[in-house]
Amino acid sequence: MGQIAAVTAREFNGVRGNAVEDTTVILLEFASGLLATASVCDATVSSWSREMTSGANPAFPQTDRDCYLIGGTHGSLALPSLRPRTATGDGSWYSPPDIRRIDVGSQDPLARTVTQFARVIRGAEPPLVSGRGAGNPARDRGRQVVSRDRRPHRSLIPQERRS
Repeated sequence: MGQIAAVTAREFNGVRGNAVEDTTVILLEFASGLLATASVCDATVSSWSREMTSGANPAFPQTDRDCYLIGGTHGSLALPSLRPRTATGDGSWYSPPDIRRIDVGSQDPLARTVTQFARVIRGAEPPLVSGRGAGNPARDRGRQVVSRDRRPHRSLIPQERRS
């Protein structure tokens, strides 16, 4: 995907009226021209939450649904079910996709996370995610970008990466 060139985001807190947003939409534009979207709503009655689909928190009833769908021109991946769909034939909408399921067994993801984190602290293994390239929250906080409709939005891209 490459480097992110621009981010446009909208947030809304009108459903619950809390001090934090309960609905957000995000458009990511990559330097390569690729576009990606994310839509998040904590005020929707659904069975698509990460907690309900992953079984990560026993306080939530588990459902057989996916909460993340990642799609591209050659295939897609549904999470947390790990069901990849790849193009067959000419890759058109008229060719049925090849749908599989990746079996990784059933383990408590929170316990696995804590176990891996403990191994990192002991120096037994490197972190799964290094944090390289992460923004500096103290430096980036409050930066504004202006969308095409001239409304200011908080920037998620460090100044030196924006053109």
